[in-house]
Amino acid sequence: MQPIKYLQGIIPICSYCKKIRNDQGDWQHLETIFADNSDADFSHGVCPECHEQIVKPEIATTFPATQVRKAFISFNASEVI
Repeated sequence: MQPIKYLQGIIPICSYCKKIRNDQGDWQHLETIFADNSDADFSHGVCPECHEQIVKPEIATTFPATQVRKAFISFNASEVI
């Protein structure tokens, strides 16, 4: 039988970037802490709320509307081929 790994106690986490402070006082990404202390793996994506509130506004300010439309059309066309 494999031992069960778990985190316990109070976990100091940054309110902004979500890094966690380890016992040595270093700040590490949440994924690193879990990878080092469990058998869990992470898969990254963007939830619908963050897509609407963060990704869409970033795209709109980074690319003019015509470039976004062209990129979208060419992306869709390449998926069809």
